[in-house]
Amino acid sequence: MVTARYTSSFINLQKRTTRALAKFCVDHRCEHRDLPKLNECLAALEAGETERAYLAFKGVPMGGTGHFSDWSPAPAFPQEESQQLKVIFDALTHYWTFTMHLTKSHA
Repeated sequence: MVTARYTSSFINLQKRTTRALAKFCVDHRCEHRDLPKLNECLAALEAGETERAYLAFKGVPMGGTGHFSDWSPAPAFPQEESQQLKVIFDALTHYWTFTMHLTKSHA
């Protein structure tokens, strides 16, 4: 259940973060098996369904070999480097995890 303290600014932050991670994955041709859960999370946030978004988020395992956060993006643009992309992906996934946990801490 979402309380009054769980404001639209949290939801907007979650939408922006999820949208940025999803776009990065599309731009870099991610085909990870958990990508549909990320898209489900974004769709739920866009629909204002925070509980469904959180459940979809929890369906994306982070950490460990083969998990979503283990994916290494390939360069999609001439100026990109593999090491740089992995750091950007790691930052996006960590920030996404942080923002999605706002739901739990304010429920």
